[in-house]
Amino acid sequence: MEQLRSWLKTITTLVVILGFLETILPESGGVKGFAKLVFGLVLMAAILQPILSLVNLEWALALSPGISDSSQTDWLATAERLQTRGAQPVLAAVDESAAGQLEALVLTVQGVEEADVVIQASMGQIETVRVEVRGDESVGSRVQKIAAQYLGISPNQVDVKVIAGGESR
Repeated sequence: MEQLRSWLKTITTLVVILGFLETILPESGGVKGFAKLVFGLVLMAAILQPILSLVNLEWALALSPGISDSSQTDWLATAERLQTRGAQPVLAAVDESAAGQLEALVLTVQGVEEADVVIQASMGQIETVRVEVRGDESVGSRVQKIAAQYLGISPNQVDVKVIAGGESR
């Protein structure tokens, strides 16, 4: 009963304060409409607070005592699968961005006329990097070192193909 009385006092106080704030808002502009929306949401949250606490209590009671290792493992596997699928577009965009940045970096190497970079990654980890450059034959090892250093990978993971005078080397 005391909780109900405390909740009603909170709601009453909140209504009085929000009413006062609404009266001192300026009439011009869209501020008053936005403020009414925010005030309404605050009031609804205060009214729903006891109901939400009961729902959270029921969820806690339902999950706590009967959780088995297999059901917890199933939940974790599902969560991991969802995380992986959700992260794939982001990781693809990051790989594409890194390839573009590396391509721009390789173009600054003296003797490189054109460059094309393809990054192959899995689960956010770079597996291999293919760099195709058109220019002097001597730039291959420099490009390989620069790419490995820039991406923080082993030079063995970087495959550089130099095309000089229209021929592959």
